[in-house]
Amino acid sequence: MRGPPKRFTRWPHYLRGNRRASPALAAFGWSTTDRSPLTALATSIRTTSLLHFALRLDAVVTAAVGVAYLAAPGPLEDLLGVPSSALLAVGAFMVAYGAVVWLVARAQTPNRLAVRIVIGGNVVWVLDSLAVAALDWGSPSTAGTVWIVLQALTVAAFAALQTSGLRRARA
Repeated sequence: MRGPPKRFTRWPHYLRGNRRASPALAAFGWSTTDRSPLTALATSIRTTSLLHFALRLDAVVTAAVGVAYLAAPGPLEDLLGVPSSALLAVGAFMVAYGAVVWLVARAQTPNRLAVRIVIGGNVVWVLDSLAVAALDWGSPSTAGTVWIVLQALTVAAFAALQTSGLRRARA
């Protein structure tokens, strides 16, 4: 089987003979097997195992803690000294955020902007958690304050790993 006529392809492709060129794309000088260099540059990054690992770990741990907050707000309120209504709201947010981070991590080539938004969200979480612990908002117990600080440090580590993975992907 012959490949598409040369006038329909701009760059060679390893599946030339297996794909037909789209006349609509051919009018702009692209074949169906090509990806616009501008689109590739603007929206995706070269994948690295560190970036995928950091995003997936963040997603799983965040969702797991959120599920714990949703499943046992009463006992956690007694232990942490944080109102159960706050634990339920934070738990729901964490489950949703974990799902979004998992979707970002699932892509073979993660969207650069989405990864930056995840990193920014993690930094905001760290700053807010430290402010809650420092200002004693919600009157957490000593165990609650320690838990909030440990959670902030864990999220800071996720942000650092994700930043490192993003930098490594650019190189």
